[in-house]
Amino acid sequence: MSISSKNYKWGSFEVWADDDSFVGLFYSINARESVSVAAHKGGSSVYRLSSGILLVRREDSPSESDGVIVTAGDAISLDENTPYIFSAIRDCEVYGIAPRAPGEKVGKKTGDL
Repeated sequence: MSISSKNYKWGSFEVWADDDSFVGLFYSINARESVSVAAHKGGSSVYRLSSGILLVRREDSPSESDGVIVTAGDAISLDENTPYIFSAIRDCEVYGIAPRAPGEKVGKKTGDL
C-alpha cells in the first residue's frame, strides 16, 4: 500500500510506510539514470536492492567513479546527515527505511526524499 508516490524522468518514488520513528521508501530507477537521496537525521538509513545493479556514492564525492556497487539482494547502510546519489547501471528497485529525527513530526514536508 502506497501512502504517496510520484513519477519522475529517472523513474518513480514512493512512501510506503510513515510513523513517528521511521519512514519507508521505495525508488524505481531507470537504467543509466541517477537520483539524489536526501540526508536523514536521527540515524543511518538502510536500503535493500531487490533488483538491478546500483552505484551508491556520497553526493560530495569528487569523482563519479567513487562509490559502492550494490547488486540485487544486497543491503547498504547510509551515514546519518549525508546526502547520497543512487545511479542505476540496470533498472533498479530499491527499498529503504529512514529514521525520523527526534521531535520531527509525521507529515512534515521534507521535500522529495
